Amino acid sequence: MHAVDPMRTQLASWLPNLADALVIAVVAAVLGRIVMSPVAKRFRDPAHGRMVGRFAAVIIWGIGAAAVLGQIGVPASVTLPILGTVVALGGAVLVLLVGPRLPGFVRHRRGSDSPEIQEQRTAARGQAQAYRRGRQDALRNQRLSHDSWPR
Repeated sequence: MHAVDPMRTQLASWLPNLADALVIAVVAAVLGRIVMSPVAKRFRDPAHGRMVGRFAAVIIWGIGAAAVLGQIGVPASVTLPILGTVVALGGAVLVLLVGPRLPGFVRHRRGSDSPEIQEQRTAARGQAQAYRRGRQDALRNQRLSHDSWPR
């Protein structure tokens, strides 16, 4: 028996894992590209949509990379921190990008504001107009009273 035989046997038993890892990598890459476009189209701003779509794809690619590393035998003590970092970073970036836009997005999807909000908005506009008119009248009266002062 040669010294190379055990290594050749281990390599031969490891090759199916490598093939599986390659399939996982290809599926993750394709799935990331497929998800990118529909996510990007959900936003009115094309640049913002492309960025959010790219981050969604990166999250999928990171999960696929962790699965590939696990499949080829890299210990979970190495792959889990990588996976956690990718998911946490991607999720945080998505929350920061999408979070401020959600109220407008929900309002746009719902059609308009609720009737109570519309009533409050109308009342506030009326009060603001009344305040402006009162202020103009007060300034006009003040000018008139100053003009009638003796000099």
